[in-house]
Amino acid sequence: MAERDDCPEPGFADRLQTAAKAKQAQLDKIRATALANATQSAERQTARVETAEARQIRTAERKNAQRVAGMFTAATCASSR
Repeated sequence: MAERDDCPEPGFADRLQTAAKAKQAQLDKIRATALANATQSAERQTARVETAEARQIRTAERKNAQRVAGMFTAATCASSR
């Protein structure tokens, strides 16, 4: 069997450098994902706020309609007496 001197095994420093590059690549990937998630989260939060405001408006309109209907009913009952 012939020795393979053309492809030496990596030394300790080479392995440390490779590990550091891999760790940095993972951190970069996580940061990119977190940034995308933050943007989507902000959009979802905005949609939630808009939905809550619309719900409050509908509730107020419904209560007002019920109040007006109650006043109309009371006025109708009072005038028929």
